[in-house]
Amino acid sequence: MGKIPTIAVVAIALVLIIGISVACFYFLIKPEKARLATLQGQLEQERQVAARKQTAESTLAATKQAWLVAQRDLEQLRERKSIPISMYMPMMAMTTMWWEYRENLPRAVEKWVADQGCTIETGAAMPAPSLSPPNVPASGFLQVPEGQVLNLTISG
Repeated sequence: MGKIPTIAVVAIALVLIIGISVACFYFLIKPEKARLATLQGQLEQERQVAARKQTAESTLAATKQAWLVAQRDLEQLRERKSIPISMYMPMMAMTTMWWEYRENLPRAVEKWVADQGCTIETGAAMPAPSLSPPNVPASGFLQVPEGQVLNLTISG
């Protein structure tokens, strides 16, 4: 074996360097670039989720506020529309129901009919209220007038 020419050593070294560079690119750099692209896609998806979270939180806060307002309005409506009846005092309950039956119920029916765009042709024929103290049904709700029919003739 003689001396290897310099040009051959340079050529072999150059081929080895190019081969190692290509192998590094395909086995080290290319997989890492693919992994980096995947991670960037996941990062973008997470940013979109984070943006939706802020929108959802603001919507949730607005919905909670609207719910609280609706609850307050409902409580005010209950206070305004409920008649105070205590079954611990049956005579007082009976008197309160008579007042509701004789004074407030006819006006409420007339207003409802007028709100519907109708007119009452013949008045409401309401029977007299019962003179006995009311019994509380199992449901807890009293019906006024209890077991009686309200007769109206309306047009509209």
